Amino acid sequence: NVPGTQIAAAIVASLYFNRQEKGLSFGRASAITAIGLCAGTAIGALVEAVLKVDLAPVLGIHSPAMVVGEFGVLGTWFAAAFIL
Repeated sequence: NVPGTQIAAAIVASLYFNRQEKGLSFGRASAITAIGLCAGTAIGALVEAVLKVDLAPVLGIHSPAMVVGEFGVLGTWFAAAFIL
């Protein structure tokens, strides 16, 4: 139930966007991507702790790993889009 493919695609897309479109070095692009992924995962864990989707599904999502993973993807997108 872990959205591994989506997380991998978000990481690759973030690295590509930061390297090609923003012209950042690989190290800085990797750091920004990792920070976004970690922040999104932490926020997703907090949201999952509040919602407890394994007990009461929300919008058809019944896996805690799915909630955490999707917030990780959103964090990666946010970091790639808005952080220099």
